[in-house]
Amino acid sequence: MYTLRISFTLLLLLAPVFLFGQQKMDGLVWAKDVLSWEHFHKKSYTGEGKGIAATYMKMLVEVADSVNDLHKVEVKIYALMIPGLSYVRKGYQTSGTLAHESMHFNILEVFARRLRKELLTMEFDKKTYKKQIERLRRKNWTAVEKAHKQYDKTHRQKEGGHDWWVVDINNSLEELSAYADPVISVVVN
Repeated sequence: MYTLRISFTLLLLLAPVFLFGQQKMDGLVWAKDVLSWEHFHKKSYTGEGKGIAATYMKMLVEVADSVNDLHKVEVKIYALMIPGLSYVRKGYQTSGTLAHESMHFNILEVFARRLRKELLTMEFDKKTYKKQIERLRRKNWTAVEKAHKQYDKTHRQKEGGHDWWVVDINNSLEELSAYADPVISVVVN
């Protein structure tokens, strides 16, 4: 049983990034090239922004409430896409738009892996490990938001642009491949 469940969501338009509150875990778990227009289930566009598509995402962090005999606690970190809240306007289901939305999902997974890596390199206090993990999650989330905004700002530039992001994010996913499993065990003393 997990007593601490931290979930922040990210509504990604082809414009600024918006942060929403807690949601239950019901979504598409990140996998390479998993996103398709069939995952955008929201039927009607209700004017959330000026975007032609929106990918509703969240990074879910679950921390077990007990430490095992090996002084470890299980932490689950998922990059999720929420199909029921994601949409694309009629007539805009292009490969370019899907590539853009997929890149946002890939960016989220890079930061999920970075957080897993950071947690695995640390040793936590038995009395405060949940607070420590929450502090690191918040720091990570700030970086996620910054990266998404930077991507939206620069992906159309002639120098670099989308191709630079594809190479950079794919390289990051490869470099962090050892941290692809969403379930980790961190040291708690």
